[in-house]
Amino acid sequence: MEIGHGTVPRLTYGANIGLSWNNFDFSVLFQGVGNNYVYYNNQAFRFVTVMGQSLIKDITDNAWTPENPYNSKYPILRNNANGKNNIASNVFVHNAAYFRCKNIQLGYTVPNKITKKFFVENLKIYTSIDNLFTITGFPGLDPEVWANVGYPTVRQYSVGLNVSF
Repeated sequence: MEIGHGTVPRLTYGANIGLSWNNFDFSVLFQGVGNNYVYYNNQAFRFVTVMGQSLIKDITDNAWTPENPYNSKYPILRNNANGKNNIASNVFVHNAAYFRCKNIQLGYTVPNKITKKFFVENLKIYTSIDNLFTITGFPGLDPEVWANVGYPTVRQYSVGLNVSF
């Protein structure tokens, strides 16, 4: 049985909003995807706890146990390799839809009457934040790199100057 529609989301969207007032400017960039069901293969090989490997919390909390045989989402955890835990299943299909704030920036452009005293044509002071938040139900580290082990998206804070002479 075919599940999903391949590796391309059905909906991709984004919005870039910019505002300015006096010498201040503000911009924000949102982006995301919708209706994106993917086979999260990271989980297919993470039910084995050998050689110090770690498991993600979703797996440890929802794996089959004799005490909880009916409400489990994942197979039994094992301490050795077992091909039964690597069988493809629709239990590994997750919705990788997300909504992310990619960037927020706030800036101030110093008036020309001040910058001309220092032989500067334009001076802008700004601060920005990249990857402020992501809203998703995806259990992995980052819904944009769903098929890889990868790393979570890094939140980055910046302060800067744009100077034109």
